[in-house]
Amino acid sequence: MASQFSASLPDGHDHGESEEVIREQALAESGQSQAMYNYSQKLMERKERELMESIAKNYGRIREVERELGNLQLQLKLTAGPKKLALEVLRRKIEEQNERVAYVRAKHTTAKATYERLDAELKQEEAAKEQLCQELNMLVQQAARAQMDKLEQLKTQLESLYAGVLPGDVAQPQQQPSSPAGPSGSAAAGAGAQAQQNATGSGAASAGPAPAAEPESQQQQQQRQEQERQEQERKRQEAEAAERRRR
Repeated sequence: MASQFSASLPDGHDHGESEEVIREQALAESGQSQAMYNYSQKLMERKERELMESIAKNYGRIREVERELGNLQLQLKLTAGPKKLALEVLRRKIEEQNERVAYVRAKHTTAKATYERLDAELKQEEAAKEQLCQELNMLVQQAARAQMDKLEQLKTQLESLYAGVLPGDVAQPQQQPSSPAGPSGSAAAGAGAQAQQNATGSGAASAGPAPAAEPESQQQQQQRQEQERQEQERKRQEAEAAERRRR
């Protein structure tokens, strides 16, 4: 369009018009550049504003975190003393408890050793007591057996003594039916009976001291047995007293 207009005009006019066109184009270009500049400036301002808002927001958060950190440090400073004191008290209590545990453990060890020693001694004393009881039972059985033997011996002696005395008494009734009848027979029988009676009396007189001596020996034996029994009872009581003293 500018070329058509320049073609229809003369040359002087062509030069002036071309300058105007160039000037208009420069103005147009400068307007576009200004618009672009303004747009770029606005964009930069908006980005800068967003950046500042973000910085302000983050700065607020940083301030809040710093404030919380300061409060925490203050609390730590305020509670550091009591906590340290509490820790020290607990440490001392733990040390004291350790000492008590060591003391009780030592007592337990000593008591355990004492218990084991006393248990061994108790077993030994019980074994000694059992042996003494067995010996006592053996002595009692031996004494009872000896008493039974003595009684059997006395019984045999008494039976032998009675057997030596009784045959003379039994022989007299057996000789009476064999005597002859009549006065002469009766006289002979009377003489025989008298002789037999005299013989029996002499035999009884000769055997008489034995039964008298026998009860005396039996009484002495009973006294001796009673003394032995008392001696055994005394020994048993002494053994029981010694056992009680050991306990």
